[in-house]
Amino acid sequence: MKSTLRCAPGDLALVLRSPDAGKLVTCLALADESERTAVNIDGNNGPVWRIDRCCMWNNWDEDGIPLPYAPDAALMPIHPRSDLLDTEPMLDLSAMDRMYQAAESGELADILTQIARRAPK
Repeated sequence: MKSTLRCAPGDLALVLRSPDAGKLVTCLALADESERTAVNIDGNNGPVWRIDRCCMWNNWDEDGIPLPYAPDAALMPIHPRSDLLDTEPMLDLSAMDRMYQAAESGELADILTQIARRAPK
């Protein structure tokens, strides 16, 4: 069964575990098998991201060399809140434009005159 990834390519993420906890990184791509083998990343780490800066991972190398990789499980993606303009309905300005056109042409004055004549006195 394939697990769901927390991060996606291009995500800004907060490092949650490691001596570099709190560091912000960008997830570039999932490490493929050749990268994992070259860096000696254990399969128990799950999916691992190649990131834009190096982090220290004690269980990956004994020499204490920072590497540009981080396990997906050790990252928390940071997604911006949706913009209010995306969530609130926009005012229909076409009706307002029509109102300005009616005022400019004198049509609005005619409509208001008719309404005033019908209003109870």
